[in-house]
Amino acid sequence: MVSPYSVSVCMSMLAEGSDDVVRANMIKALLGREATVDELSELMKLMSESLVDVDNTVQFKESNSVWYDNKVVIGGDFSKAVSRYFNAPSYQCDMYSDQSTRQINDWVKDATENLIGKIFEEGAIPRTNAMLANAVYFRGLWSEPFDVSLTSKACFTNASGKNVTVEMMSGQIDRNGGIADGVKVVHLPYGNNAFSMTVILPDGPVDEFVASLTPESWKKLRYLVSNSRILVKIPRFTIGCDGLLLNDALKSIGFESNFAKGTSYDRICDDLPGNLLKVRHSAILKVDEAGSEAAAVTSAGWFSTQTNPDGTIDFTADRPFIFVIDEISTGAILFAGVVNEM
Repeated sequence: MVSPYSVSVCMSMLAEGSDDVVRANMIKALLGREATVDELSELMKLMSESLVDVDNTVQFKESNSVWYDNKVVIGGDFSKAVSRYFNAPSYQCDMYSDQSTRQINDWVKDATENLIGKIFEEGAIPRTNAMLANAVYFRGLWSEPFDVSLTSKACFTNASGKNVTVEMMSGQIDRNGGIADGVKVVHLPYGNNAFSMTVILPDGPVDEFVASLTPESWKKLRYLVSNSRILVKIPRFTIGCDGLLLNDALKSIGFESNFAKGTSYDRICDDLPGNLLKVRHSAILKVDEAGSEAAAVTSAGWFSTQTNPDGTIDFTADRPFIFVIDEISTGAILFAGVVNEM
């Protein structure tokens, strides 16, 4: 599981500190087109403000920060830009002591309402001149909660083929989903329907389906509706990742130059070579009858180490499935993942 939104915000802050060539590549990877860094940052600012205000029954919180060592000077233009567009304060501390670890981890706990407790292990020392961080927190109640009395034990078949017993929630929803070629889809809205969780249940192997997804096919699934009543069964689940290194994934989608040996981030501060850049990500999601609670943290630091039928659709997620939590007006994908095992 990852938070694409959190990663995008962190990389957008990094774009403010990149040189012109690297910055142009980053913007194209983030937006799919050419733009100025001011346009990128303004877009991220507007999106953040929209996500906070679009539904007052859903709690969405975003926090950003910059951390740098006592012995370096943070770039003035960079500091002003991330403060203006990302509301990111800059904290100076001894990044070569365990005191900075405690400070950063305390920031993470506060920003994620204690869902994520750390970026660094206790006793570890960052040993970096600078680090950027983004954190998001989400808490949404279903527009139509699942009835707890209908939750019962059921069989779930893991990707390995092993059968396990889960607590399966049951409910029904009208028109919010349907059947496409080789896949069933249901949209479970939160609050006033601005945010929703889309659950995708392919007929075949989940990994093959994920590999075939494109922005265009995702949009078709996101807006798939029918005149059907959908009988929904999905398990309660908790899923997450801890300290996932994103370097290779980011390189594969257009961020190669960020990690090159000759890349410099002098706009942030001196001595930040691209080959030492590490982008790490942690995320967690809890789903139950009432709704969902989720959080994510992304850090970037330089470390030396078709036709829809009428009628009724039976949507029973008793095998691996995909989920996406997004906001409809901005298209922001807050969290996405695959449940392979229960």
